[in-house]
Formats: sequence, structure tokens, C-alpha cells
Amino acid sequence: MRRFYCPYCNEDLTVLSGSAFKLKGILSSDFFDCSSLFYLPSTPGHFGALFDEQITIKEGARVNFCCPNDQCGRSFTTKYDHDLSQIKMLDENSEESVAIFNRIFGKHATFIVDYQKKSLRASYGEDKLEYIHEFDSEIDLIW
Repeated sequence: MRRFYCPYCNEDLTVLSGSAFKLKGILSSDFFDCSSLFYLPSTPGHFGALFDEQITIKEGARVNFCCPNDQCGRSFTTKYDHDLSQIKMLDENSEESVAIFNRIFGKHATFIVDYQKKSLRASYGEDKLEYIHEFDSEIDLIW
């Protein structure tokens, strides 16, 4: 089973018997801020999210994903592209990878990067070509 962790505090983000991982999502503008827990599918290439049903998110909205641990709360936004977030992932063989995914609601792009080699292992989603150039050289991980 894949497991997902905060790269800063090592909080286990894996929930629902391994079928999802949870993140705190913050939506903000000049006039408001709101947050909700987001549950994203743990299988790379599966897209969508569960979140508070009282929140309506329009396509194109940028969600700031953060650690849900109130003692940490750090943002998962990458240094190299503000449209992407990244978290730590351990695969079925306990090999450490980085799961990188799009923050733009309605876009579908996920990348799995080898943590040690800092090289791309796999890419998923119809919008992946918009971001694939980020992986032409060594990736600047946030931790």
C-alpha cells in the first residue's frame, strides 16, 4: 500500500484504508479565505477530490495545499512551479518517492519522482504536457 507523508513533520496523510490522502486546502482572494480538508485519491492517475460540500470551487481556482497537522501547517507548493504541490510517498516496496500534483482545480497532472535520483518515474493526466518540462533537469525538492 502506498503511504503519503508531510515532507516537513512526517505526518501520515494516508486515510480511508490507503485509498486516499488528506491535505488542508486553502482558497483565498483579496476578499476572503476559507479552508477545508481535501481527500485526494492515492492511485496516481486517478483525479478528483472530496471536500466540504458547502464550498463551491470553480475550474481554474488555485488551491494552496498544506499539511493538515496544526502544529506544522506548511505549504506543499513547489519552488519551481506555483501550480504544483509535492508530498513524500512510500510505495509498496517502501521506496521513497515524491508525488507532485496540480493545484489548479480542474487540471489533471500528477508526477512521481524518484527521491534519491531526483528523476521522473511516471507522469499521468491529460494536462501533464503543460508541466513535463519541469522534469528535464534535476528537481528542486522542497525538503
